[in-house]
Amino acid sequence: MSDTLNLEFKKHIDSIVLLSSEAWVELENIVHLKEIKKEDFLVKEAALTMDEVFLARGILRGFYRSYDGEEINVAFYTGNNVLPPHYFRTKDRISELNIQALSDVTYWNFLRNSSQHCVTSTKA
Repeated sequence: MSDTLNLEFKKHIDSIVLLSSEAWVELENIVHLKEIKKEDFLVKEAALTMDEVFLARGILRGFYRSYDGEEINVAFYTGNNVLPPHYFRTKDRISELNIQALSDVTYWNFLRNSSQHCVTSTKA
């Protein structure tokens, strides 16, 4: 991660929970900084998605297509936000929405199974 974004990420996590040094090392091993360009998709409707996403910079929109093909916007996300997984995917991890970048986007990506392990280990 870039130093600036790493500090921003740490600040956001620290505002939620204070992690030990060991937990930070573990977290840094499972979190990946990623970018997508304007108009690219983070995820498409009906795709299997297991990742958790923390949006660092940019704007995303969540939408679905009606039966007649019309795009219906249901959510907009801006920097420094978590995309709520329960909102855009089923319990079987299938995306119910298309999530598209309205600008260039930078986000932190957590693999779901790894982040569950990290959260569990910090509670012990």
